[in-house]
Amino acid sequence: MKSLFWTGKLTLPVRLLVNTNDILAWLLGNTRNKVVMKERVKLGYEGKFTDHVTRYDELSSYFQKRAAIAQLEGIDFERKEIIDIGCGTGIISFLALDSGAVKVICGDISDYMLKRGEENARILGYNSNQIQFCQLDAESLPFDDNSFDIVITGMAFGLFPNQEKAVN
Repeated sequence: MKSLFWTGKLTLPVRLLVNTNDILAWLLGNTRNKVVMKERVKLGYEGKFTDHVTRYDELSSYFQKRAAIAQLEGIDFERKEIIDIGCGTGIISFLALDSGAVKVICGDISDYMLKRGEENARILGYNSNQIQFCQLDAESLPFDDNSFDIVITGMAFGLFPNQEKAVN
């Protein structure tokens, strides 16, 4: 069985960036206040702190797609219904559809990311029978248990303030 978590190695610059971010989050109190942390993540992806989010696909889609391909390797999506938690602009969801999934629900806390995902789906020719986008909180999903065959999350898991609650 494939590991629940991606175990790939980080480059030294990325490791330094992640550790610096963790230290800053701890110093600013964000890691101790889950509500504030969640709101900062949401606002960040809606462009409050930087305008880089408007160039998200341009800046990161190549690397995100490479990582997603590695994460999804060996997973059988054929005729499966999927939920993608923290879908962002939909990169991993589109790969699941291309690999045989019949339907993907894309959920993200950021309305801006969902709008970008919807635009990308339209451009790629997917319809609402194949893919749907909805704003949701990974720690409090509005679906019954066993509603999906597969639950995926690409780059978002590290942003969940309460990861244990999200997994449960």
